[in-house]
Amino acid sequence: MTKTRIPPLLINSLRTLTIIILAWLYFTRKETHFNSLAQSPEIGFGVAQDANFLGMRLLRDYPDFLDKTSQAEISAALRDFSEAGSTVWLMGSTHTALTAQQLEDGFAKARELYRLAVQRMSVGLEHIPRLINLSETTPISITRSISIPFQSAVLVLRRQQANSQPPHFVWRKVQLGIEKEFSLDLGDASDFFSVVELQNPSHLSSKFQLHLMVGSKLLANVD
Repeated sequence: MTKTRIPPLLINSLRTLTIIILAWLYFTRKETHFNSLAQSPEIGFGVAQDANFLGMRLLRDYPDFLDKTSQAEISAALRDFSEAGSTVWLMGSTHTALTAQQLEDGFAKARELYRLAVQRMSVGLEHIPRLINLSETTPISITRSISIPFQSAVLVLRRQQANSQPPHFVWRKVQLGIEKEFSLDLGDASDFFSVVELQNPSHLSSKFQLHLMVGSKLLANVD
């Protein structure tokens, strides 16, 4: 019988995801410390969760899209996410044996780790060589050749506005098929990183046009 070896990165990703899920379960509890962490504006747990997912997917499935610098920074961010989740897990599993001050200190550490992880993930994504920067106000036209050797490829997009909250992290998929024109809504965030995953191109057509939208507003045309 042939034994299938599970890649270490996949194991680490699953472990981190498990910790994140457990952390989320603890956040939904009614104890004061859990609610204060979950609702803390500087944390944005949903944003942290999305950033963790986006970084894991890029590192696991599209490492060739990254350079050494962005790989190292994204890896560091994922370690911070993992440590933050472990801290919350520990606080939740031992909270009855801890003093109020110990709980406060533990959750303060978790908040700082999540903040640092989101910041590091943003820096890592900013350093991706093929990052596409979108305009705040004016639709842009993007013309480029996209290689899809294994039935999928990604575009990484950045839209940034001055004086905004920490960016959102969005993952979207487009099934190419035999169609030649697509519209994709990237959500309603004004400041975000977005990965657009292009899947299953048809051998019948080598060209397509993608309209990137925020609601009804056009951000870019990709040819």
